[in-house]
Amino acid sequence: MPDLPTPRVIATVAAMLGGLALGSVMRLVALRSAEPDVAARRRASLKTWWLLALLLTLAIGFGRIGVALLLLFACVLAFREYARITGLDRSDRPGTAVVYGGTVVHVAQLASGCDFGWLPVAMLLILGALKAASGKTQNYLRTVAGLFWGWTVFAYAPLHALRLYLLPERVFGVAGPSGALLCLLILTVSNDIGQALIGRRIGRRRIAPTVSPRKTWEGFLGGIVVTALLGLVLLPILTALGPTTPPLPSGITPSLLGALLGSLLAVSGFFGDINVSAIKREAGVKDGSRLLPGQGGVIDRIDSLPFTAPVFYYSLRWLGER
Repeated sequence: MPDLPTPRVIATVAAMLGGLALGSVMRLVALRSAEPDVAARRRASLKTWWLLALLLTLAIGFGRIGVALLLLFACVLAFREYARITGLDRSDRPGTAVVYGGTVVHVAQLASGCDFGWLPVAMLLILGALKAASGKTQNYLRTVAGLFWGWTVFAYAPLHALRLYLLPERVFGVAGPSGALLCLLILTVSNDIGQALIGRRIGRRRIAPTVSPRKTWEGFLGGIVVTALLGLVLLPILTALGPTTPPLPSGITPSLLGALLGSLLAVSGFFGDINVSAIKREAGVKDGSRLLPGQGGVIDRIDSLPFTAPVFYYSLRWLGER
């Protein structure tokens, strides 16, 4: 079955787990001299990374259905956290139920190989009609917009990662659709880590201090460099961005395109991060929840994916249509 992991994907997953193991050893050694509370938090974060990596490995092992279930689980938890911190779970429970139902429908139709382009319009109309029919006009616009915005950011947008399985085979190369998904997730996470580590080490000039005080220009640019280099390496391995790439504009090589797409993901991931930070600032919370020890909630972990997944999907789709 084409949805199941190919040898190239299996090798990449093995390399990913090996890199995580090496990084874990280095981190544990470095934490021996750290403050007890810092060490405890970093160790908890390491355990969370291992849990997430193993869940991803298991999902990819089951192909499209496994990935669909993992993304459904993540999207439902993310919207639940968003609804809780914004108060939507209390102010409009029927509306939140519609969002959960719409998310399940969206995942089911993508997992079955369909793509209902009318679903976003249907969601907006249903949410608006339901709120109007309730007779409660106070905060009507704020509630409907909040519900639809939350569904778009925490379900519809990140589920573009599942849409990768619907792209034509010529986009994937020998790695198959799971290779494209793995490439997207590795680049997204590497950008997050790169921006955080570089910003922590040499960051001085803050970009948006009132929204995300830890985001610096040094970390932002460092993340772009890291992700561009990884894109240059991974895209030819995990997609058809190589010898079989469709004709490209003059002067654009597959390697350069890989670096450009990696850079584009880094920029979009940054905006996804500060987008979720702005939500939490308005809600007056630091993390979406305490579900993921050392990392906060699900929205803190997938904050970049709602922006990177559509960019990656439509970039590959553009390549496939050339």
